Amino acid sequence: MTHSQVRFISFPSSIWSEKAHWVLDFCRIPYTREIYTPLISTPRVRYLAGNLFGKLTLPIITYQSEVYSDSYTIAQFANAKRAHGAADLFPVEHLTEINEWEALSQQLMDRCRIKALVKMKTNQQSLENNLPAFIPKALRPHLRFMTKIALSNFQNKYPIAEQDPDLLLRQGLLKLRAKLKESKGYILKEFSYADITMATAIVGFKPVDTRYMPIDDATIDSMTDDRLAEEFADLIAWRDQLYATFRLPKQDDSCRAMPTETHVHKA
Repeated sequence: MTHSQVRFISFPSSIWSEKAHWVLDFCRIPYTREIYTPLISTPRVRYLAGNLFGKLTLPIITYQSEVYSDSYTIAQFANAKRAHGAADLFPVEHLTEINEWEALSQQLMDRCRIKALVKMKTNQQSLENNLPAFIPKALRPHLRFMTKIALSNFQNKYPIAEQDPDLLLRQGLLKLRAKLKESKGYILKEFSYADITMATAIVGFKPVDTRYMPIDDATIDSMTDDRLAEEFADLIAWRDQLYATFRLPKQDDSCRAMPTETHVHKA
């Protein structure tokens, strides 16, 4: 497998993209990375994904004639094709548990996203930072409406039913806290995809160090929930330890929310 065979299309400030990115790197999968810019990149990404009219989700991987269009299937793809010596993130005897933690992680990440989108729409710097990189600085204040349109599209695409997303967030995080007290370090007996999916859910309300996920200060402010971060500081510390142990710092991304250049990851 070579870089040219695997194309990874992602959105740098997306925790779903970060989750897939972590698994690809952990499994030592070589790939070419393309950065998605809402509205502008959409026609090309639809073409590459073979999805001209349906609901478009990121991240996406194309490999030969195959398309994988969500972080979980990308993780399974990477694990199945992992390099020799890379640990199995999906041990067969724990698949039921892993699926349960993935479902919980998705619920938490959905609610973190909707909270962040609300804040981003009123954060003027975030609106400017999330414009395409080629737009001159002098024009950015006049084009904030473009980002607002993209954010509104995200909100409409991913609605949530309840009025209080914090309630489910707290319930899920309390479940994780209880499990870690019982299992002493990892959700399962050893490091697995269950740890990755829950650790990246925590990124949704307390971004990880920009060495691992390079995003701008305004986006960090929009994602951060200080109340949850204070209440679940122990889980943030657990997440940070996992990153320090199992996640390599990024060296090929600039701290922008949506750069447009193509990056190549070298395994």
